[in-house]
Order: sequence, then C-alpha cells, then structure tokens
Amino acid sequence: MTLVGYLARIGLPADLGPLDESALQRVVAAHAARVPFENTRAHRGERISVRIEDILDRLVARREGGVCYELNGGLAWLLAELGAEVEVNAA
Repeated sequence: MTLVGYLARIGLPADLGPLDESALQRVVAAHAARVPFENTRAHRGERISVRIEDILDRLVARREGGVCYELNGGLAWLLAELGAEVEVNAA
C-alpha cells in the first residue's frame, strides 16, 4: 500500500505538499469524511486485526470502513508517512 493510494482513497492529491497546520486539517477532515466507521464484521463474529497491513488492505485496497482501532491505525500510518510525529495510545 502506498501513500499515494491512501491519499487517493480520501480524495486528496499526491502532491499534498508539506504537512503544515492547514494540510493536517485537510487530511484529518478528508479521512473522517471518506472512511466510515463500520462494525458489521464484529457483529458477524469476524476477527478484527490491528496489523497495519490488514488495516491498509481493508481501508484502502478494499475501500471499506473500519472500527476505531482500524480507523485510528490507518490515520496514524498516513500521518507518519506524511512526516508527522505520531504517538498512538490505547484508551
């Protein structure tokens, strides 16, 4: 999975530019608007993976949504790839 593919998934150009405050706001807003929360797999008893490869496959390649761990993990990966310092915390 590539950075360009993820940006395309959320409707942003590959040449986003430097991750300044404005770009950060655009990325977070686009992610929230285009990657839905979905918990149907949990209701069907299917396994939810927090491996980044599985998250990227689900959110980007298959263009599905995910539960909080998947959405936050995907966004954290994206922001780190864009050059942000990301700290992931369990809550």
